Amino acid sequence: MNRLQRLVKKFEDLLKFGIVGVANTFVDFAVYTILYYFGVPYRVAQCFSYAAGTLNSYILNKKWTFAAKAKDSDQSVQTGSTPGSGEAGSVRRIDYPQAIRFLIVNLISLGVSLVLLGFLKEQLGLHAIAAKLLVTVVTTLLNFVGSKLWVFRKPVSGAANKPGSSDGSLV
Repeated sequence: MNRLQRLVKKFEDLLKFGIVGVANTFVDFAVYTILYYFGVPYRVAQCFSYAAGTLNSYILNKKWTFAAKAKDSDQSVQTGSTPGSGEAGSVRRIDYPQAIRFLIVNLISLGVSLVLLGFLKEQLGLHAIAAKLLVTVVTTLLNFVGSKLWVFRKPVSGAANKPGSSDGSLV
């Protein structure tokens, strides 16, 4: 792959991540706004809305943005299809190390978002919705970097059995 092709691929990943991010942001903001409107404290609303956006993010980023393949993980679990599901003979794989990495990145982002929301609302006096908008920019960047470099990274050829390659370890 030449330099231009690599640059295009990186831009494509960023564009896809952005599109998924718009969908996640819509889910997150809709849930947050509805909960806040009905009197749920902003930090509690943030936890629930962030969880809804995170679930949407994992599904769309895994299936489309980073095209993570379950076969890339040696620790995947095969489960049979359920009767009547229309997937006779299909196999689903759950990549537990990847799911754990995704959870870690998003728990860090949630923590950052709660701290920033509190600071912007309590210390700077911003409205909860305005603070949420600013926090979303920061956590989107944090999530992209974590997802690209750690959660959905492609395994290095020939490194599948080396420590720290695709087994989910940090070292």
